[in-house]
Amino acid sequence: LDVQKQYIRSIVGFENAIIVRPGYAVEYDFVLPNQLAHTMQVKKIPGLYLAGQINGTTGYEEAAGQGIIAGINAHLYTHGKDPYIMSRQEGYIGVMIDDLVTLGVDEPYRMFTSRAERRLTLRQDNVFYRLADTSRKLGLISQELYQQIQDEQALVEQSVTRLKKGSANDDLLKLLGRDETNITRIHELTNHQLNNRAALAVWAQIRYEPYLKRDQREMEKAEKMQELEIPLSMDFKSLPGLSKELQEKLSKYKPRTIAQAALISGMTPAAIAILIFKIKEHHRAHIPQNEASLAKEYYYE
Repeated sequence: LDVQKQYIRSIVGFENAIIVRPGYAVEYDFVLPNQLAHTMQVKKIPGLYLAGQINGTTGYEEAAGQGIIAGINAHLYTHGKDPYIMSRQEGYIGVMIDDLVTLGVDEPYRMFTSRAERRLTLRQDNVFYRLADTSRKLGLISQELYQQIQDEQALVEQSVTRLKKGSANDDLLKLLGRDETNITRIHELTNHQLNNRAALAVWAQIRYEPYLKRDQREMEKAEKMQELEIPLSMDFKSLPGLSKELQEKLSKYKPRTIAQAALISGMTPAAIAILIFKIKEHHRAHIPQNEASLAKEYYYE
């Protein structure tokens, strides 16, 4: 209270202010999450798994996501089996955990869709199809449920193929409409063979197809450039096209390669493309003429 009084009364006009109800904060200790492995196990204490606010996150969903991975791996550990690590391409839980253990935190972590590079793929309508194989392998779902998911996925793929075959893509998009919540037309076109989730998956695959293909091309380009070194002299804050947040994070972490830069939370395929382009520009300007031909394939193509 004494600090609050001192601060408030330092403001012009509030020299004699009276605080009727002081502000308060809830504080708690946490483990630096870069002390954890991707399995949620403490690196220096085998068999100890942590999840939730103790890892520097905030929010119930974040805690639940860490909790299920920690629980799965605690079970695998006690049964002498290989651990399970969810990749960034598999789900948002994988994105969150990779951010935490790779970059650490300097403020309470929340999971935003913008942190994921493949958010067009990580959709709610296809989550069963994405994680069914892993779930069955880990024993989290029954064989009966797994078969139901497989059958539904096959039906979705068949429906997409049949609809695309029946009309040009532009005409089909007009026919389906832009409102993803209005899937009545999908049901009509597929003779009501799909449930609402499957119908939404059909809509999404057709609607996002060109964007998904473009996203895949960008990812493939970035993968080819994973080991491309970032010049030590590069001034990230002068790079146009990058958000202020990304400029600050790049300046703070100073990644040495494109692979390291791609791990920074909030980094997008578009931002990686800008970074690669600027590195190429830098090397065009600084590589001696007699060495340019040797570097051409690596840096320019």
